[in-house]
Amino acid sequence: MSSRAWSGRVEREARVPSIVVVYGTTEGHTRRVARRAAERLRSHGWDVSLHDATGLDRPLEPQGVAAVMVLASVHHGRHQSSVIHFIHANVRLLESVPSAFVSVSLTAALPEESYQDEASAYVEQLLDATNWRPSHTLRLAGALKYARYDFFKRLLLGLLERSLGPGVVRGEDAEFTDWGALDVFVDAFVAERLAFAPRGGGGV
Repeated sequence: MSSRAWSGRVEREARVPSIVVVYGTTEGHTRRVARRAAERLRSHGWDVSLHDATGLDRPLEPQGVAAVMVLASVHHGRHQSSVIHFIHANVRLLESVPSAFVSVSLTAALPEESYQDEASAYVEQLLDATNWRPSHTLRLAGALKYARYDFFKRLLLGLLERSLGPGVVRGEDAEFTDWGALDVFVDAFVAERLAFAPRGGGGV
């Protein structure tokens, strides 16, 4: 194959519309959530690229981006700074294509209305700070990772153990993520925002 033909092939492939999934994680759980979301998007026939926000040091190239999904977890009342920086750097793109945001937190696992309001407030704070208005947002319960927590976080979690339920054992990891709710969220995003968009040739 000639260099010109190869160049043309690469250019055509680069223009295949794809969904970009970007995540921020502190203890690794949101990476799992992002991978699950990417797999679900691929099951709908989309090409998907998955990125840790810490590895994106420049704005995305808008060519070929059909949609963007951003996921971040809450720690000490804030989402990851790397995700906030990504949104700031790409807000024009995020506003020009279908976009979605998933906020992962332990607060979202607590059934009391006050905690649910707090989980919503974390989302609104990020969106207000970045001037981004995604078409779809989800508050998703996260996981306890005791081995990775410092003294002060373990102390705080000790105060929440009763609210988190009888299945929580002090000092042990516990997962509260509703994977089915994540699948439903991804499916709705595709159905409502991407049903008529051109697709690529399958997952990568």
